[in-house]
Parts: sequence; C-alpha cells; structure tokens
Amino acid sequence: METGRNNESMQLLRNAVVSLACRSFDGSEACHWADGFPLNLRLYEMLLEACFDVNEETSIIEEVDELMEQIKKTWGILGMNQMLHNICFTWVLFHRFVTTGQVENYLLDAADNQLAEVAKDAKTTKDPEYPKILSSMLSSILGWAEKRLLAYHDTFDSANIDSMQNIVSLGVSAAKILVEDISHEYRRRRKSEVDVARNRIDTYIRSSLRTAFAQASPYYLYCSISLTSHFSNRDGAGGHDCQLTDVIKNLAQVVKGWEGLWDVPGHFLAILGKSIVAKRI
Repeated sequence: METGRNNESMQLLRNAVVSLACRSFDGSEACHWADGFPLNLRLYEMLLEACFDVNEETSIIEEVDELMEQIKKTWGILGMNQMLHNICFTWVLFHRFVTTGQVENYLLDAADNQLAEVAKDAKTTKDPEYPKILSSMLSSILGWAEKRLLAYHDTFDSANIDSMQNIVSLGVSAAKILVEDISHEYRRRRKSEVDVARNRIDTYIRSSLRTAFAQASPYYLYCSISLTSHFSNRDGAGGHDCQLTDVIKNLAQVVKGWEGLWDVPGHFLAILGKSIVAKRI
C-alpha cells in the first residue's frame, strides 16, 4: 500500500480523520476527538513516554520541561486538561517503574508526588467522568501495591528495603482517594469514623504476620511435639538426648530464617508511622 502524502487512500483517510478531529462534543468552541476518549488517553500516555531517554529507559531527558510544553499543546485536540494530565503522568511514571525492573525508586517517588496532585484534583472536580478514569488507575496501582504489602516479609529484604516507603505511601494514597473522594459510602459517614491510612496499615501488618506464622507453624508443631516427647520420657532413658539435639538444631534453623522477618516489621512500622502522619496532614 502506498503511503505517500498525495496518495488517494491517504487523502481519504486524512479527510475522515480531520472531520472527526474538528467536532465538538459539548457545543463549545474547543474541537477535539468527539469519540473514543479512552483512545485519546492512550495517545496522550504515548506522548508522555517521550519524556524518557530512548537509550536509557529509566532516565528522563534533560529537555523534559520544553517537551512538556509542546505536549500540552495537544490538550485541545485530545480533550485533555490539567487534571487528566496529572492522572496520565502518574500512571506513566508508575508503569515505567514496574516495567523496568522495579529498581529506580526515584520513579516511584515521582509517581507518589504526582499522585498528591491527583488527590487535590479529586476533591475539587465536578466532572462526572473524572472519577471513572481515576478509579481505574488507582485500582491498578492499589492492587499492585497490596500484592506486595499484604505479605511484606516475603516481598522485602536488604536488597529492596529502600522501596518499601514509596510503595506504602503510594498504596495508602491510592486507598485514601478511592475511599474518601470516590466512595459514596464514605460520604454518608462521618470522617472521624473512617481512618483509611490506619486501617490499611493495620491490614498490611496483620495479613503479613498471619502469613508468616502460617508458613512457620509446621516447624513449631514438629518442635513442640518432639520437646514434649523428650521431657516426658527423659527419666526413662538417656537415648532422648540425641533427639533433643535434633530439636534444638531445628529450632535454631527456624530462628535463623526468621531473623529477616523481625527486622522488616521494625523498619516497616517506622515507615508506616511516617505514612500515617503524612496522610493525615
């Protein structure tokens, strides 16, 4: 198929596209794509991807401010505004972190900062379509974060512990917006009755520790039975000393395996304390 500018097929396509682009969906003077708004969002996300270096996929180009000014010139055509831009840019930063090995924490930090702007927008907008778009993005982010936080002792170790604070903050922020600014149930209740940050953090701690104990319980059951057997029979025979030695070795192995677990909650609680304070401000 010929794709030259003056090709008849391309001219027909161009005319069809222009006719769509020059319509107004609300009768205003602003003209943009009147149909398929999800496509507009996807096109805008692709434009924002240009902020990253093609040779270093986790690096933002130096000319990002100038590029952003050019990208914003498409708002009229794509039906975008500052609030929708904030949603899209938050998603692009988050998605870039997830798809590039989850090692560049500055991307997660940038996404969290951008989400703070989204939180402000969510409290002021009157656009009935805005919550639908926002809810879709936040649900994806929250699902990703909670998959890691509901069993955080399995997720974090000395190699990636630095990312914990950003993930906690991102997850709690997403949950707060979903509950406080989108949920109709929250609006019917007094704010004093719902502490989203504390509730989410309490859930993360309880769930992760419950999982940890469930994983370790078979070892403790074995050790408990063995110790009971040893001490109930120690007066009858001396051969149980070997059994006791085996039990002690097993206990030592279990404790050694749990060293990291006890370190992580301590670090986690410190992070969670900061998150609770930050989310209440």
